[in-house]
Amino acid sequence: MSVKRYEFDLSLLQKDLVIYGHDPHTHYYLGITHHAWAEGVIQKLQEQQSMQIPPEVTYNLNEAIKYLSLRALAT
Repeated sequence: MSVKRYEFDLSLLQKDLVIYGHDPHTHYYLGITHHAWAEGVIQKLQEQQSMQIPPEVTYNLNEAIKYLSLRALAT
């Protein structure tokens, strides 16, 4: 999928987080979607032979870690 699609999915998932609270399923999907967004941007940068990683990539990777950790620790 495209980076734009992941951005759209993230906006919907953020709304789900507000509506449903801290649901493990929402955490899982937020985690993998943040990771996929960052991976898509990195892939585009590699295609352009640019190795300058924008701060948004680091942010999204940190968000992926946060939400996947919440999911992993859910009971």
